[in-house]
Amino acid sequence: IFFAYIEDVDLSYRLNHLNYRTLCLPSAFSYHYGGATSQNLGNFRAFYTTRNWYFFILKNYSFTQIIKNFFSITNQRLRNYRWLLSSTKFFFWLPHTLSIFFQVIFRLPYLRKQKRLLDRLLSSSSII
Repeated sequence: IFFAYIEDVDLSYRLNHLNYRTLCLPSAFSYHYGGATSQNLGNFRAFYTTRNWYFFILKNYSFTQIIKNFFSITNQRLRNYRWLLSSTKFFFWLPHTLSIFFQVIFRLPYLRKQKRLLDRLLSSSSII
């Protein structure tokens, strides 16, 4: 569901919940040309980052977690939304907002199914 932006957060979050360890190797290095492609694509990065955070939350958080953390989630997502609006021409604000809204609503059953599968996996005795 994530082809770019927040897929690394999603993977890390799920691996952590499956009791995989994250190690820091100070001697390791990598090269990442952040924004090398997307900087030429207008608001592409802002749009997909904003959308994918909603996907991430709905895919990984329980409804209880969403309600419990509602204000902090809302605050952070509004920051994403402001970034999206600041990188989008005024004429496209409404179409982009509606597009994200309907994509989230349309994918909600799939996202919740993924959450149930992860919960089942976590509760099974086959976990490490």
